[in-house]
Amino acid sequence: MTGTTQHFVADSPACADHFPGAPLMPGALLLDEILRRLPLASTPVSVRHVKFRRPVPPGTAVVLEHVVDDAGACRFVLRADDEVAVEGVAAAAGAG
Repeated sequence: MTGTTQHFVADSPACADHFPGAPLMPGALLLDEILRRLPLASTPVSVRHVKFRRPVPPGTAVVLEHVVDDAGACRFVLRADDEVAVEGVAAAAGAG
């Protein structure tokens, strides 16, 4: 995937209560972090498709890759430990 790549650490205080003893980043929080980093972040966003492929423990360094196509849809992939953790497509709400 070409486009923009961003590095960040997936972490949240909410993880302590999300499976105590084996904490995971909640999918909703991961998706929120992804959407805030996409070039669509200043507009209402519609998530057209999302797949959570693997769990992401708190404190994991992740890489977000995204590319916007000609129709304005933004395809994204979040990788954790070089594996796809989350992938999907988002667009400005009301777009095509």
